[in-house]
Amino acid sequence: MIIALMIMTSIYFVIVGLQDLWERKIYSFPCTILSALWMIKIAMETKMSIYMYLIYLALCLAIYYFFTQKRIWGAGDSDLFFLFSIVYLACAKGNISFEFLIIEILLFIAVLVSALMIGWIEAKFKKMKIGKESSIAVAPGFAVVLIAVMWKGVIGC
Repeated sequence: MIIALMIMTSIYFVIVGLQDLWERKIYSFPCTILSALWMIKIAMETKMSIYMYLIYLALCLAIYYFFTQKRIWGAGDSDLFFLFSIVYLACAKGNISFEFLIIEILLFIAVLVSALMIGWIEAKFKKMKIGKESSIAVAPGFAVVLIAVMWKGVIGC
């Protein structure tokens, strides 16, 4: 099941990353389905306490809600963040610790740095300047980092 889920998630992230670069919009319905499938996978295979799982899930939902309500970025990007958190938890095999949270924060920073680098390349390609009000596609950053996390085993998926 994990390989099929990883393939589906990887394909989705490649498509959504390219779509975000071209159109600056994301179809998030598949993201919701993938999030649910990853949550089911975690619930079926994890050895962590159900309370830790629910606390982590509630924290991710609170951050998702905050990002969506404050419009820090597009709603589709918030869906990608939620999927990122769920996949990370699945790949970490449910061992929530201080190290787990630090690695998740570092991976999220890597998402943002990747998005900025891809945005810079995109701006050079389109002969545009990047400023405070520039629109940068975040989905390619999520795609790069999450695919690396799943397939390279950064955290042991």
